[in-house]
Parts: sequence; structure tokens; C-alpha cells
Amino acid sequence: MGALPYADNSFDLVCAFDIIEHVEDDLGALAELRRVMKPDGVLLVAVPIYSASWTEFDALVGHVRRYEPAQLAGILAQSGLLPEKTAPYGMQPGNPRLLRLGIWFLTHRRREALFWYNWLLLPLGILFQKRLKFTEGLLECCGVAGVDEVVTVCRKVSNR
Repeated sequence: MGALPYADNSFDLVCAFDIIEHVEDDLGALAELRRVMKPDGVLLVAVPIYSASWTEFDALVGHVRRYEPAQLAGILAQSGLLPEKTAPYGMQPGNPRLLRLGIWFLTHRRREALFWYNWLLLPLGILFQKRLKFTEGLLECCGVAGVDEVVTVCRKVSNR
């Protein structure tokens, strides 16, 4: 990920949606995000979960990994971040043929695929997406059927 062009302790809130699963050094990325957070700052981080849910789409979009809940808890703790609340979200495609069709369009007809995704599929997905339901901590919300991502609210641990 590299160094962010901001001074230490610059932000009350830092958001990293679909970032750390794309970098080899996720601990380094979290350390850099933590560095720019003010003392007692908040990080919103969203990641895909469950390595068993890995699909060709993960590889296509450049995911390095999917996180197991315990693994995510470990790297957050190592990074001096305390998970306060977590909500499951995301819609894992249930039909492998539909997934392969989407991948085919993204690799062979990218412009058309992105047009239909941005103007039809994404708005419909947002319309039908369930509202986020946060639970305390990290692991309580994991294991919900059909969920393949979590968003976690983390607090910077000040004594590090």
C-alpha cells in the first residue's frame, strides 16, 4: 500500500473499504492506516471473509486473501486496533454459472459489463441489500449464511 501522504494523528475517522485484502502486507497497511488516525480515532474496515468462499472473481479483482474471523481479529489486535462493532454484508452469488458469465463479460466485454453493473446491478443490489446490523465485537456476526464480507468499526488503542 505504501506510505499515505498525511502526517501522524491527522484523522478522527479513516475508512478502508475493500483495501487490505488486496495488499500482500496487510499488517503494514493497517499500521499505516493507524498511523494517520488521531489518538482514540476510528477505523472503518471492510473485508471479504471465509477462505472457503473464494471464487474466480476474487482472483479477477486482485484479492490476495479472504479472512477467517479469528485471523481478522488477530491482525487487528497486532495493529493496535480494537474491534468495537461488526456488521455482515455482501451478496455472494449463489449460482456458479451466473458467476462465470459475469467473469466472462468482465474479461471479454469489460466496458459493457461495467456499464450494466454500475447502472443496473449495483443500484438493484443497494436497493435489496439488508440494512447493516452491527453487533458488539468482531466474531459474533460471523457465520451468517450468505454473508461474504464484514465491516468493522475499530478504535485506535492509545497505549501503543
